Amino acid sequence: MDRFSFDLPGRDYYPVRVRGLLFEDEQGCFFAHLPGLDLTGYGASRRDAKDCLEVVLRVYFTDMLLKGTLAEDMIRLGWIFQGEMIWPPQPDMAGFNDMLELMKDGSAVRGFMCTIDIPYSNARA
Repeated sequence: MDRFSFDLPGRDYYPVRVRGLLFEDEQGCFFAHLPGLDLTGYGASRRDAKDCLEVVLRVYFTDMLLKGTLAEDMIRLGWIFQGEMIWPPQPDMAGFNDMLELMKDGSAVRGFMCTIDIPYSNARA
C-alpha cells in the first residue's frame, strides 16, 4: 500500500485511506487516478505514474492551502468533515464508463489502496 505524505511547514495531518485506479492507455502510458480527488499522475510505468501522482497531490494541497480553499474544494468533491473525522467520497459512476471502454480495448485496470495524509489544520470546514 502506498502512502502519500507531505512535509508542509506548520501542518498536522489526518491519514485517510482512499481507493485509486491504475491503467494503461492504448499508447502504453500508465495512469494512476484518485477519483475522490479527481487527480491523476502518469508515466512510462505504474511506479512512474504513482510517483507523478505524488507530485500532483503535493501541488494540489499546497495550492489549496495557499488559497485557503482546501475544505471547500474537498466538500465540492464529496468529502465529509465530521468533528475530528474526514471521510472520502463514496464511489460513484463518474468515470466508470471510461474505465469500461479501456477494459474493452484490452487495457488492464487495477485498483489500489493508499493512505493520504490530509493537511489537518486547514482541512476542516
